[in-house]
Amino acid sequence: MASSSSPPKVIVKWKTEDEEELLRLIKTRTEWICLFAEGQQQLSQKWIYHRDIAIALWPHDQARERRFLWILQAKLRGLVVVKDGKWEPTDLWDHRVSNPIRNKISQ
Repeated sequence: MASSSSPPKVIVKWKTEDEEELLRLIKTRTEWICLFAEGQQQLSQKWIYHRDIAIALWPHDQARERRFLWILQAKLRGLVVVKDGKWEPTDLWDHRVSNPIRNKISQ
C-alpha cells in the first residue's frame, strides 16, 4: 500500500496521434530536439524540458478530455496552476517529479 504522501501512479494510454503530436511539438524547439541528440543524454536540467513538453502537450483548454487526466492530477498535487489560460509549473515541480513525457522519452 502506498503511503499517504506518495501520489497515485498515473498511466497515460498513448494513441498514435498523441505520439505524432509529441514529435511535432518537440521539433518546434531546438532545446527539446537536443534531448535526442547523441552525447546530450547527460543534460543536467533535462527534467525542465520534460516538464515544459508535458505542459505544452496537454493544453489547459483541452484538459477535460479523458486522455489529459494526468495534467489535472498534477494541478491537484499543486504542480501546476492556470495563469492567463495556460498551465504554469509551480516550485513544487522539481527534478524528483516524474511525468508521462519523461517516461515516454526514456523508453
